[in-house]
Amino acid sequence: MRKLDFYFQSFLLAAAVAALAALLADNSAGFFLFVIQFFVGCWQMISAFISLLARSSLRMLRVIHLSLAIAYLLFVYVVSVAVPALTIDSTLMFGVAWLLAVFYYFITWKSTFRKSGKGPFLPHLSF
Repeated sequence: MRKLDFYFQSFLLAAAVAALAALLADNSAGFFLFVIQFFVGCWQMISAFISLLARSSLRMLRVIHLSLAIAYLLFVYVVSVAVPALTIDSTLMFGVAWLLAVFYYFITWKSTFRKSGKGPFLPHLSF
């Protein structure tokens, strides 16, 4: 299941990079990038909840990610409801969300491809 999670996140992030390249080229893929961001966020939140319930590895990093993501979503919601005339800066709206996405992708990568002890290469050396 971890590998499915990793590969699906990889696919979504590759699609986001392609959409960003298209956006920089002709400025027409902004909506597509926003849709990908939405799906990445939903997938990662569901994955984090399931991983926490299943008590998977790197639990503390997942708790940190989930806490930061919920705090970010609450902040964006409160700012947009409390001050509707205030527009949220695109760096805050997209930059923080993508930093959270990359952070969770790193967590998923670390938990999926963990080193399992010593390998066969020079087993007497420990570095």
